[in-house]
Amino acid sequence: MRHHQPLLSYGASAAAFSATPSFDLPLLDSLVPASAAGTGTPTYSVSGGVGTVMDWEGYLRRTKANEARFTGTRRVENLVTGHSENLANAAWTKNGGGTGNAAAVATGNFATDPLGGSTASRLQLNKGSDAVNGFSRALQSTSAAGVSTILASLWFKSNSGTPTVGIRISDDAGNVTMLNVTLSSSWQRVSTSAATVGAGRTTLYFEIGAFGTVYGATGHTQTSDILVWGTQWENVSGQSNQNPSEYVSVGVLSIPFQGANVDGVKYSRFKNDNTVAAGVVTTVTPSVLITTANGGSTMSCDANGPRGLRFECSQSNNAPASPEDFSAWTTKDNITITANTTATLSPGGDNTADAMVENAATSGHTVQHLGSTGVGSAAYTVQSVFVKPGMRDTVAIHWDEGSGNSAQITFTLTGAGSILVAGLVTGTFVLGTSGIVAYPNGWYRCWQSFTKGTSTTGSWRVIACTPAGAQSYTGTNGAVALYVWGAQVNVAGLTATDPLPGSYSSAGRGLDALTYSFASNTSATAGTAYAETLVEEWGSTAGSRRYIVAFGVDGALPTAPLYIAAADAPTTLRICDGTTSTQKTGGSSMKTAFRKVAASWTGSTQLITIGGTAAQSGTFDGNIGSTAIGLGQPTTYNGIAWGGNIRNVKLYTTAATAAELAGLTT
Repeated sequence: MRHHQPLLSYGASAAAFSATPSFDLPLLDSLVPASAAGTGTPTYSVSGGVGTVMDWEGYLRRTKANEARFTGTRRVENLVTGHSENLANAAWTKNGGGTGNAAAVATGNFATDPLGGSTASRLQLNKGSDAVNGFSRALQSTSAAGVSTILASLWFKSNSGTPTVGIRISDDAGNVTMLNVTLSSSWQRVSTSAATVGAGRTTLYFEIGAFGTVYGATGHTQTSDILVWGTQWENVSGQSNQNPSEYVSVGVLSIPFQGANVDGVKYSRFKNDNTVAAGVVTTVTPSVLITTANGGSTMSCDANGPRGLRFECSQSNNAPASPEDFSAWTTKDNITITANTTATLSPGGDNTADAMVENAATSGHTVQHLGSTGVGSAAYTVQSVFVKPGMRDTVAIHWDEGSGNSAQITFTLTGAGSILVAGLVTGTFVLGTSGIVAYPNGWYRCWQSFTKGTSTTGSWRVIACTPAGAQSYTGTNGAVALYVWGAQVNVAGLTATDPLPGSYSSAGRGLDALTYSFASNTSATAGTAYAETLVEEWGSTAGSRRYIVAFGVDGALPTAPLYIAAADAPTTLRICDGTTSTQKTGGSSMKTAFRKVAASWTGSTQLITIGGTAAQSGTFDGNIGSTAIGLGQPTTYNGIAWGGNIRNVKLYTTAATAAELAGLTT
């Protein structure tokens, strides 16, 4: 068996590659290929709970379980559950009665909808003495209680006359956002204004019908015959355009739904240009591509667009307290916590950030929590937290397991952010890496890594400091020292993973697994694989490979046209047919920016290159594998997932020459 056996290094002179891809998968905002010679149906899974994804404006949006995450896009989620079109669905509750009849879906309720289909609901609303006669859907949304900006939208049309009906968002605390509109015989999309509804709410209601002119008023005096379609409820917190996004159906499609693998979620690589006047939405087909030149965040986009599909290794948040509620932390030394402050948006774009408000004591000003970490053996641990300066622009994060075992590092929260005092460890702790990353809206993510002890408990402190790093100072009574959000502890990691809501008791997120059918989409005997990749090294690299495209299992030698071996630098790329692994070294780093990578195989030769550099050649055994097409991991997993992003995957049944590979990847 041959391994690492290059034959020749071809010159990098480029030539055009005119072949048409047999499999073209942009992976910018959908799992669905642009074209495929065989089936393009994706098989995607990620076990465990919810996660986050950075959108085009740099905010970390909360995602659903089993959702494919597309970095740098505009994420749209319709929070209406059950069914967004058929109001006869049991998820919708009929309200009203009084001296009149309850609202009813008319017999043969489906009518022509705005798109020319037959999915609109016909509603007959009869006058009565109660405050509302219509339909409602209770939306349980306690995770965002009182901190999110919301709006509701739907299409209305009169089936008879010119009735005045409306939509209303209300909660169990009596807070209401309401819109009444007089209908015509033409379809129009209407929307409530964006507003934060119901601080401390436990239930939110989306209501459609005929209302008293003032919420809580008794009685309405009209009988209505109307058509309704496309109900949508959105969280638009932090968005620069808080008008309704494009409609995303719920309860209508099947996997992969709108391309994100979960119902009610759509990603878009285009900006939202919809506008609203007097409650009526003017819908503009999205056409402005999200790039850094068009306002996209440099953290999630580049000049070519969004970063594409996000891949991460398995992860959980082992923080010994609520990651977003610092008021629940056990000890506040000369600090009080203002939970869900409205003074600043959190890194998630909502008001879930907390303020550390100091008193005038000459002492330490800290928030601390002591509790179970869920980790009882020595492990490589990454501790991270988001911090924004208030009156103080310096912070220390500290981890203490008792028995003299601790780790601490101090950061300066100005400019790009910097480490003021290098990591300090005591006892059996062993220092790892650390860093600080500047986020939008003045936030910084501060992190340190270390090998921890074997204790199942940990004491975590966030400490406000003077510019020189002193932890004892005379405070200013009532001043916000720091803002904090997103405490997290990752185990067996090299850097902090994307933020995870919840604590160690939650399921966490499994690795991202994505496969497609091999048949007709590519060839085991002659072909070319191309992709654009960005890698971030998460998890221990010992004994693990990272895959961009794989055609088989992860064995002693894999069958994969594009991957990185365990000990490789991010300037190295490989192709392997299960017999020979050929490596290309000295390419541009895939860790510092997106790189175009490509490989080809035919006859007795396999080629591999990065970024237009000279292709490396090796011996091809005639079969590169045909189990399936695995993206970000092999078709049978035995290692860590690709840590980073992959976009614009193209497979060909024609083998590119060395010069053509250079042309593809320049």
